[in-house]
Formats: sequence, structure tokens, C-alpha cells
Amino acid sequence: MAKLPGNVLDRTYGRELRGETGDPDYWVAQEEYMRACVLRTSSVALDPELMSLTTFRTMIGHADYHVTGTLKDWDIFDALDRIQVSTLVLGGEFDECVPAHLADITERIPDSEHVTQPGAAHMGYLEEEPLRDAYVSLIQDFLARVEARACPNEATERAAPLAVAGALQRDGTAKNGVEA
Repeated sequence: MAKLPGNVLDRTYGRELRGETGDPDYWVAQEEYMRACVLRTSSVALDPELMSLTTFRTMIGHADYHVTGTLKDWDIFDALDRIQVSTLVLGGEFDECVPAHLADITERIPDSEHVTQPGAAHMGYLEEEPLRDAYVSLIQDFLARVEARACPNEATERAAPLAVAGALQRDGTAKNGVEA
């Protein structure tokens, strides 16, 4: 956040520390932060009917980069080594959860892989194309590799549906001239 233009760090975090979250510019700065670190290319609006600001504020606080809610002392870093399934730790180049932190998480999880998606922020699955397709492809590739290790003879059979799925647009129509 310190690298963001317009003194976003002080206008958000600083105001939170000073109890000035009622300042209208606090919310302007929050939007600037969200556009830089959470969702860079899409104009997706989160549906307030599907989320609870009360729950978020209780558990997190005003923002997830400065947790002041009930989860402020929740830390499972030392328990990550208990994860017993192949794990993809996926983040974006501009993610609020910075790549170095994701790499630390990956080091603690056995059989895990860290991928930083170029050009994306925290919500790569909501970014505009081609970032959204790249996000899905990263997951499909990871799953194909995991399945290939688990069932070497079936890997070839399973790769075909993934390739077909990757050739479809979100609405199910073919892309790049590939017929599904």
C-alpha cells in the first residue's frame, strides 16, 4: 500500500488508526486501494444482498489489510503443514496478499505449488479477459498435473475434457475456432 499513489496508505490505514473512517475521502481511498490490489480490470460490483457488512466488520474490521475484528489474533501458519492434499496457492501480481507471503504459505504446505498470475490482483476469477481465462487455465493445469500423478493411466483420458472445457467461453460457446 505504501507504493500506491495518492497517499492511499495514510488515507485508509492511517485514518483507521486515528478513528477517522467517517471521512468521505476514506471511502474514495478504499476504492483506489480495491482497484489497485483486489480487482484491477473489471467493473464487477459486489452484490450487497449476497454479503454482510456486519459480518465482515465483526470478523475483519474496516478492511482486510488491517484486521481489527474477532479474527485479528487468528493464526494458523503453524498448522499449514497438516494439510494433506495437493494445494495450489494462487495469487496475482498486484494481489493484496503479496507474492512473498503466498510463497511463505506454500513453503509450509507439503505438496503445494505457488503461482503468481501476471497482471492480476486478488480476484483473478473476476478480472476481464484474458486474465480470467488465464486464471482458469492455471487451475486446470494444476488439477491435470495432480490427477496425472494420482492416476497415471487415466491422465490422458481426463486431459481431453479439460482441454475441451478450456476451449469454451463462459457462455459455453467455442472460442478460437475450436469446436467442443
